[in-house]
Amino acid sequence: MVNIFENLLSVADRFDTILVDAYGVFWNGADFYAGSREVLQQLVKDGKKIIILSNTPHLSSKLKEQYKKRGLCEGVHYADFVSSGDALHKALVKQDIDVNGNKIWILGTKHRGLFAGTKYEIVDSMEDADAFYISTPRLLAEQAEENSLYENCLYLAPNGEYDSTTIEPFIPTLKKLYHLGLPAINANPDLAANEVDAYGQINFVLRPGSIAETYRRMGGKVIEFGKPHQNIFDYTFKKFNIVPNVNIAMVGDTYRTDIKGAQNSGICGVWCVETGVTAEETSKGSTLEQLCGGNFSNVLLIKRLA
Repeated sequence: MVNIFENLLSVADRFDTILVDAYGVFWNGADFYAGSREVLQQLVKDGKKIIILSNTPHLSSKLKEQYKKRGLCEGVHYADFVSSGDALHKALVKQDIDVNGNKIWILGTKHRGLFAGTKYEIVDSMEDADAFYISTPRLLAEQAEENSLYENCLYLAPNGEYDSTTIEPFIPTLKKLYHLGLPAINANPDLAANEVDAYGQINFVLRPGSIAETYRRMGGKVIEFGKPHQNIFDYTFKKFNIVPNVNIAMVGDTYRTDIKGAQNSGICGVWCVETGVTAEETSKGSTLEQLCGGNFSNVLLIKRLA
């Protein structure tokens, strides 16, 4: 049986630099996990370089402002913030994206921020597009009504759109995109996450990674940024002059993205197994051995961050 430590402080003395995921590690989708900010603050006081590394399409500058309002402050709880959105935006600015053309159609919530200041143009029709971007996979009210068969899987989000726990409402659109031969661009490989609905309830709903994975299985081309892909780690290592080694940790709640990404990058994975995605998966009967395929190489297990 693999040893499971109580929290991050139990293993932190092994590391100089600690990359920390957000959702499922210190943030549960609605609030901070108890004691998480205090642990991060203590690690900063102890001289650890804490870098938040998150799979989210939002730019880190915006995320810093959001978390500051919630009580998580740069310089106090962490040294810096990197998002998969940062890595994609840089590639868009440099036009370092394998897409023939610059017209982009958005699937899901019409977030356009990543494309601001780039040569890519957002179009309203998929037939006019050269590629499509996978935004937050939500349905408009009329789309939710058309998918009433899955009403038990749909949750009203605070913005008036609908989150889903099933991929089915998105399949017809993905089939159209596939027949058009459009490549997909994704800045969040996470399959699902806890999100607060319009009534204050937390639900485990689909996120862009599920759309990307489904499209990939159809045979569609997917250009993806974020954990576990090397691009987000290379971006981070270069930005902070980090040489990958065992004295650097990646703390996360998802083996598929956080821990696998750490293993592939030559750093240590610290796996939170009683919060976030892993807690959700084990509550449904999966074992840790099944989730990691028995590969605990260069991985430490902790119950939770704090």
